[in-house]
Amino acid sequence: MTRAATGPGWTVIVPIKPFHHAKTRLALEPAHRERAARVFADHVLGELRRIPTVETIVVVGVAHPAADIGLADPGTMAAAVDRGRSWAAEHRAEHPIAVIPADLPALTATTLGAALDMAGDHRRAFMPDRSGEGTTLLTSSSPAELIASYGPGSARAHRDLGIVEIAGDWPGVRDDVDTLADLERIARQGPAREIDRLIAS
Repeated sequence: MTRAATGPGWTVIVPIKPFHHAKTRLALEPAHRERAARVFADHVLGELRRIPTVETIVVVGVAHPAADIGLADPGTMAAAVDRGRSWAAEHRAEHPIAVIPADLPALTATTLGAALDMAGDHRRAFMPDRSGEGTTLLTSSSPAELIASYGPGSARAHRDLGIVEIAGDWPGVRDDVDTLADLERIARQGPAREIDRLIAS
């Protein structure tokens, strides 16, 4: 699906681990962890579809009705990003590209759209997560320019690669969820009632 945009729209890669394997650090029962992963992904993809400058959503890992393109799970985050980048290089070679995780339950289309606008001023850019250790947004001017180094300490790795860091608070965009403490911290920022139910479980 193509949404209205001025100039080449963003291709956004969203790696999503199969839900029954997702969020293993989240201190919930397995069924509740799986439900949390689904809630987070549904929210992120729903917000992406509301951003006019996002043209193509590429989900790598699971089938999802909000995806424009679905690609099979390659097993790791790095491989998922590379698979999405390869697809974009073949089909959207001249379009800017972004990678975001599916665990941003406080994300809003308005804030992410503004972050993408700012990132678009740079050949490559990234945004660290709230802890300063991970990465919640990685962008480049084209698939060929995308450099990714996910894993422990990815923010430092991206910084060391010379990728421009997008500074600022950016509520929702920087707020990924790995632990129950993360979930509790942002309970009032995202789909609050569903998050409250997950915490209560």
